[in-house]
Amino acid sequence: MKTLLLCISITLCSAFGSVQDDPNELVWSTWRRLQWDDFVKRAGPEELYKAYTYSGIRYEVTGQDGKAKFVCIPYFLKDKSWVNVEHQELQLLIHEQGHFDITAIYALQMAKAFQPLEVEIAEFQSKNYIARSQVIFDSIYTVMEARQAAYDSLTQHGVDKQSQLEWNRQIAKEIDELME
Repeated sequence: MKTLLLCISITLCSAFGSVQDDPNELVWSTWRRLQWDDFVKRAGPEELYKAYTYSGIRYEVTGQDGKAKFVCIPYFLKDKSWVNVEHQELQLLIHEQGHFDITAIYALQMAKAFQPLEVEIAEFQSKNYIARSQVIFDSIYTVMEARQAAYDSLTQHGVDKQSQLEWNRQIAKEIDELME
């Protein structure tokens, strides 16, 4: 099961935006895959689901060289994610990674959608691009939530191995295309 957290951090300044170094947070990357140790909480057999991935997208707006610059950060919160101790299997971990990867897909799409808003700071402020960025975020976030639900439904939460394999391929293809 997957839930996404709406989190926006907006800063207009002359410093470069940076990802906070929070030991509870994993920022998505192509090389770092989830491990069961990343799921801090351990749930017992009474839980409805076998695991729970808590991830979301945060975006930051900073001023760089007189222009507004957007950074979209897909993240995973360790202390809000859990796994049922009886189900720590590779197939389930692959499914949970799929949730995090779907979050990353929409963060990459969001970054592309924000590019037209990367204008001179004076224009950014006068044309209320903060409000425009929120509309973009909300619309992409809504689509992402639906995609996460479809992923769980069509893979039967990772139980349908053939469907899971097809989703894995599609997710990898989308990430590759967005990172080109």
